[in-house]
Amino acid sequence: MAGVGAGLGAVITAFPPILIVAKIAGSAYLLWIAWKIGSTRKLSSGETTSGKPLTFFQAVAFQWVNPKAWIMALTAMSVYTDPEHYPLSVALVACIFGLITIPSISLWAGFGSGLRHWLSRGNRLKWFNIGMALVLVASLWPMLR
Repeated sequence: MAGVGAGLGAVITAFPPILIVAKIAGSAYLLWIAWKIGSTRKLSSGETTSGKPLTFFQAVAFQWVNPKAWIMALTAMSVYTDPEHYPLSVALVACIFGLITIPSISLWAGFGSGLRHWLSRGNRLKWFNIGMALVLVASLWPMLR
């Protein structure tokens, strides 16, 4: 996050249209993800094809090729940083995201495990996925303002 913030400020200052392109590409990608979520009607098996999860270092390395992580970092740095206090706001945004990440991922995984059985009954998965897709679309609002 901090690396994106450190380089993004200079790039956007030199080429302001890049921010517009990033917002459009990021929005299109997130709308596509929302569509995929909203139209999913089956729970996954929960099993990986390789039979073993990523190691810590493999997961860290994956973030460099994870398009959702790049879109999140680009969006956060373009929306939540203050140009007048750029280095301080980059550090603040990176720290806040870093502090929020572990509890958020833990909660997400815990709720996912807990909801699995509940979502497997009737139309619950359909309506849950539609709701989550709508929340994802609504989350684009700060970036598009």
